Amino acid sequence: MIKKHTIVKEICLKFIILLFFLFFACSEKSMDLQSNDKNNLIKVFDENLKIHQLLFKDDKVIPKLTSLITVTDKTLFKNQDLISRIILLEQNLKSIDSKNRESFITGYSHFSKELTGVIKQFGLKDKYTHFYCPMVDKTWVSTGYKIENPYAPDMRDCGEIIQE
Repeated sequence: MIKKHTIVKEICLKFIILLFFLFFACSEKSMDLQSNDKNNLIKVFDENLKIHQLLFKDDKVIPKLTSLITVTDKTLFKNQDLISRIILLEQNLKSIDSKNRESFITGYSHFSKELTGVIKQFGLKDKYTHFYCPMVDKTWVSTGYKIENPYAPDMRDCGEIIQE
């Protein structure tokens, strides 16, 4: 009887250890960044916020992307995983049509969607928030939790926070 009890305890202990390892192996891991990469990435988010604010305040403006493109220069970064993300962001920005507001908005939403991947991968959820408006099917990134929809002038508070 004692041997059977010992075997059951041993199996339970192994099961608990297995669950522990599975939990930590499957949990979301964010990558640590060197301070230079982190500072340069903050510049990307700061420039993005400027675009967001312009779109939110003026429903006619087509913001200039020059500063945002400048801070998404891959040569400013060292982390290879981050460089891969930055290349996607830069390509996305360069493909945005800045002559037509609707095209600009669509392109900027795609850029914002790529930016949400950076938030997730590099553990920036405490600083930046991913928003989505189902009415216009668009994404944006901002700070805080207040919904300020830059796409729909008649629905500035329409949207939801996306928890990933």
